[in-house]
Amino acid sequence: MPMMRHALLLAWLSSGCSLANSFDDPPIVGDWIGLENANNEMTIDVEGDGELALFYSIESLPDVSQHDVFEVSWEHEDSDTFVLVTTCSASTTSCQDNNPVIVCNIEDDDELLVCSTNHPLWQGYEQLDWSEL
Repeated sequence: MPMMRHALLLAWLSSGCSLANSFDDPPIVGDWIGLENANNEMTIDVEGDGELALFYSIESLPDVSQHDVFEVSWEHEDSDTFVLVTTCSASTTSCQDNNPVIVCNIEDDDELLVCSTNHPLWQGYEQLDWSEL
């Protein structure tokens, strides 16, 4: 009798695992390119991690390209909203205090990512839109 229960348990677990693996990834998972600046890139993986690279210029040096690289962890807030918590890992200027929380909404059949932040260092760059690669 215990052998039969063990076989039934294994069959139940294996069927549950196949069902769990049949779900689609959340729509934020994938590679994204910036709409305003095609050099901006973001990769988000299904485990809740990712990387974000942003290129920009600052008012005092408008002809000099700057860039920041961020490690990203993300959370699914509701059906179309995701929260990205960033940690600056490299910068041409400074990573100090440059860890914005970014809120993103999926639009246009999961092909457009509209993101915003109110981080004080990001004035002028509060809105970042992305297209799926």
